[in-house]
Amino acid sequence: MGRAPCCNGEHAGLKKGPWTHEEDEKLKAFVLAHPSTSWRLVPQKAGLIRCGKSCRLRWMNYLRPDIRRGNFSPEEEELIIQLHSAVGNKWSVIASQLPGRTDNEIKNLWNTKLRKMLVLKGINPMTHQPLCNPLLSDYVKQCLRSIEHMLISRFVGPPPLAGGDGDAHHSGSPLGDFPPSSFIPPLPSIRRRRRRRSPVASSELKRRQRRLHVRSNLSWLR
Repeated sequence: MGRAPCCNGEHAGLKKGPWTHEEDEKLKAFVLAHPSTSWRLVPQKAGLIRCGKSCRLRWMNYLRPDIRRGNFSPEEEELIIQLHSAVGNKWSVIASQLPGRTDNEIKNLWNTKLRKMLVLKGINPMTHQPLCNPLLSDYVKQCLRSIEHMLISRFVGPPPLAGGDGDAHHSGSPLGDFPPSSFIPPLPSIRRRRRRRSPVASSELKRRQRRLHVRSNLSWLR
């Protein structure tokens, strides 16, 4: 069975939409005076024509006196990333570890900034693992290091001998500026799954091979 809906639909004329200043003051005064009251009873006792869930969200996300306003610090952003890698999109759990921050603003920060920041760094924001194949990533790094060493040895090498042709060291070909194959490390082997042939395809292949064998024998006899 699912969770029972808030207020169980007992008030068909519940007010929805933006909260007014008068409603905020009523809710704030009542919750501060009676902090242990069940949220289902708050609207009736506070004189509000609102759902209990709406009152709770309004208090938790906007009216709490301990809410911290302003931008998140780099330390808070790093903590959110670490917590997200451990618990995923459980924003209320993450908010419990950041005093004064609400789950709603943490969720908004994740969707508007932190998730994109991880993607730009090559990290999957859902799994927090590298986006590319680690073998190919290491291979690309090796290639870049090899090319860097080649360029250093070519352009920072000893000066040409006196009287010699200064252009003798260059091939004159457009490909002369590219590193030779000896500078590039071998591509790492990546296993590929072999496709299994169906029984029908295998039998058809065998029949073709037998026909070719017979034809070759006949041509040899002729």
